[in-house]
Amino acid sequence: MISIIIISSIGFVMTHNVFADIQHSLQSQLAKLDQVARLAKRHYVEDVDWDKAMEGAISGMLENLDPHSVYIPADKVKENKESFAGKYEGIGIQFDVLDGYLTVISPIPGSPSYRLGIIAGDRIVKIDGESAVGISVDEVPNRLKGPKGSSVDVTISRVGVDEPLEFTIVRDVIPISTITAGFMVDDSTGYLAVNRFASITSREVEEELQELEKHDLR
Repeated sequence: MISIIIISSIGFVMTHNVFADIQHSLQSQLAKLDQVARLAKRHYVEDVDWDKAMEGAISGMLENLDPHSVYIPADKVKENKESFAGKYEGIGIQFDVLDGYLTVISPIPGSPSYRLGIIAGDRIVKIDGESAVGISVDEVPNRLKGPKGSSVDVTISRVGVDEPLEFTIVRDVIPISTITAGFMVDDSTGYLAVNRFASITSREVEEELQELEKHDLR
């Protein structure tokens, strides 16, 4: 019993000392950050967006830990939760902004956009009557996502069609699959491509494996 107490006491002292060193180092670095911020405030010729600057500092700190440590700003938390849940409420397109145009890369199979006949290459030029030309990638979810059952009007420019196409899209729950491919490589070997991990990944893997087992996967 005595030996256990002695070992525990030594362990506490070592832990306390290490903790004290960490605290001292952290305080020293925070003081350095504060000094840099004060110098920038005093000498920088333009106004500084300090919220943005501090978020950049936090992101940089975490990026130096490992590839999996990231800072998620408050305005991105909802989007991140949707991604992990494997679903969101919206119109169901994969998109990009190309040359200033909101361009459909692919409608998600079974989604409202897919059912209405929206196709890859379509350019969404108006959303609810307002121009979408020059829209940024970050703005798109705010204008196209919404509660299931709500609707959004989009005007589409399509190659080979002279007149703009008008669609009223009723939003729905859109599943986000984490598996992009699943097939047999040979008679006994299966292949699954998992592009990210979410709460639904284990279920999707199980379902894909069951399908592959029908083809004698071992």
